[in-house]
Amino acid sequence: MDATAAATLFAWMDREIWLVTAQTAGKRGGLIATSINQASIVPDLPRVSVVIAKQHHTWDLIEASGVFALHLLAANNLDLVWRFGLESGRTVDKFDGVEAKTSAMGNPLVAGTIGWLDCRVEARLDIGDRTVYVADVVEGEVTHFAPPLMTTRLMELASPSQLTRLQRDRHLDGYRDTDAILAWRTSQSGGMKIHQEGTPCDPRE
Repeated sequence: MDATAAATLFAWMDREIWLVTAQTAGKRGGLIATSINQASIVPDLPRVSVVIAKQHHTWDLIEASGVFALHLLAANNLDLVWRFGLESGRTVDKFDGVEAKTSAMGNPLVAGTIGWLDCRVEARLDIGDRTVYVADVVEGEVTHFAPPLMTTRLMELASPSQLTRLQRDRHLDGYRDTDAILAWRTSQSGGMKIHQEGTPCDPRE
């Protein structure tokens, strides 16, 4: 498999930046995501597909509650990107000082974004390192009209230290994801061992 070709093609993709939030049993969390897609073309039956890595605190909350909220971000929401994208909700309260209300589904809705979608999980698929959720959009609102913040623009606006942090976290997450994907593939192949030479261990484990 030509990994370089795949990486090159993926690098040309430019995705919108979203904030995903969830809440259950008095705990709330949020993370930054780009793997958000429209999953229905029927106007009266809107659905989304969302891919969330299992190591995140927000994944735990979605698994427990079966609901989540999506917020489309603009360039003036950069503070939310760094607040929700660089720390873990297990160690810090990401909502401290953030204006937010609770949706009808029980999700935190953060003020000042382009808009939000309140979602209920209808189906899920375990793919090893991540879970793919297909969700019914129960409610939504556009609160500000502005161009969405795209991945390329985010990289342009990030400071050198923020870029370094993003690249480091992505590199470390790659170690964790490699182990999870290979373990999942082994389980799906009926126990057949799948081996990859030179896979480093995650230094954070």
